[in-house]
Amino acid sequence: MAGYIWAFRESWGVSAGQFFETWMLIWFYMDINYIVVDTIIGSIIPMQFFAYFLLTWIILNIATTVYPFELTPGFYHWGWALPAHNVWLLLVGIWSNGCRAQLETTLPILFAWWLVG
Repeated sequence: MAGYIWAFRESWGVSAGQFFETWMLIWFYMDINYIVVDTIIGSIIPMQFFAYFLLTWIILNIATTVYPFELTPGFYHWGWALPAHNVWLLLVGIWSNGCRAQLETTLPILFAWWLVG
């Protein structure tokens, strides 16, 4: 509990830089999801199967943010490649003032999703 309070500093206010970084990251994540879903609808999956794809996409992305990879078997480490996990790692870095920021791995993955979409 002490590590949580220290890392996220619940009693401290959010600076303008943290707010701007959070806003830009969430906007970028929204754009990545829009591009991926739009590409899938337009070219790969017929519309009658889109609901199955979207539900699977949402569940896979949320599952990578809920469970820490340090506690999961190696099979599930493919979740590093999904955008939601990388956004979560960047948000933790922003909200904790740079504590455990992993920009060298998370940003290239997000930009790859953005370019591929």
